[in-house]
Amino acid sequence: MLSNMKTWFTNKLLYASSHLFLLPIFVYFFTNTSRIQSAIFSFLFINFIASIAFWYNPIKGSLVHKIDAVAARTSIIILLLYTLIFRNLSMFVLVTYILVVLTMFLFFFLSNTYSRKEWCCMEHILCHFMAHIFACFAIFFMII
Repeated sequence: MLSNMKTWFTNKLLYASSHLFLLPIFVYFFTNTSRIQSAIFSFLFINFIASIAFWYNPIKGSLVHKIDAVAARTSIIILLLYTLIFRNLSMFVLVTYILVVLTMFLFFFLSNTYSRKEWCCMEHILCHFMAHIFACFAIFFMII
């Protein structure tokens, strides 16, 4: 039983959490504020597709893994630059955003560290799951 649960957990948790990226995308479509945001959110949708494609069958080093990694890194850079340069955030919101982003980076770092020790181990999956959650929070700062 425990083995079956671990297999489901490692194979499906990140596939399921990738779907969280749809939440800010749907919220954006109701607020639809600018063309540049439309371009960014279109790219985020591509990132979502790459993420679910990879986590459906997470083969380390596969072409889908490489595409997902490039899409994720590109999305993070674009979101950081846009939010920090173009959004006029109050000091409180800016500090909160920075804390969310730093927490996201911490969990991605830990995920990477654990995945190098053992691919899809429980620690890798849980840290990557938390990184997905904080990345989703960070995306909302583009539209608040």
